[in-house]
Amino acid sequence: MTEIRVKLLFAVKDSAQVGFAYKITLVHKFNDQVKCKISHARFDLLKNIGGENSSETNVDITYRLKGVLEGLSIQNRFGIIRSDLARGEFLDNRLQMQYDFNFESFL
Repeated sequence: MTEIRVKLLFAVKDSAQVGFAYKITLVHKFNDQVKCKISHARFDLLKNIGGENSSETNVDITYRLKGVLEGLSIQNRFGIIRSDLARGEFLDNRLQMQYDFNFESFL
């Protein structure tokens, strides 16, 4: 199953617009355990308030375990971050673990 999400964000601070942002996400579930998500976000901030433009592109692969370890998921995120403040790109690779559980099962 493939899902496409689009988010448009308008940043407002002290009743004055400070910029614009958007995020586009494409999600594909290969099966109940493996999911891939590709997203791109862009932040355009106004120069007169000290803002700089930046963008981030992420690729996430998530694996959900089954059986005794059900509720545990492992996600690897690779990101490319660009900003007007820096030359070049910042590459980010994160391994994340998450455990979802139900409190009722402990009672």
